[in-house]
Amino acid sequence: MNEQEFKKLFGIRLRALRKVKGITQEKLSELIGLDPQYYCKMENGNHFPSVKTLTKIIETLGVEENELFNFSKKTNSIINSISASLVQFNNKELKIIKEFVDAMIKLQ
Repeated sequence: MNEQEFKKLFGIRLRALRKVKGITQEKLSELIGLDPQYYCKMENGNHFPSVKTLTKIIETLGVEENELFNFSKKTNSIINSISASLVQFNNKELKIIKEFVDAMIKLQ
């Protein structure tokens, strides 16, 4: 895998995790202290964050480091499918879904 492929896969994964958490690009960029346009370029695979920014992303999304770099096609396919389905819900419904998912994770 070359650098551009890595950036692209990272961007896809970042977008999927952000959507699962129900956070907009604008909100996440604000929370981690990045220009929204720069953040957008990360999700599009054009830029890669610094270690400091990576740490902020991990903390803000509440994920483990390995989740951010899990580029498994099977995992990405499932997450992308879930993300696509979540678009139909409003913010209140997404909050309920997130609470349910958080509860399921705690039960594991």
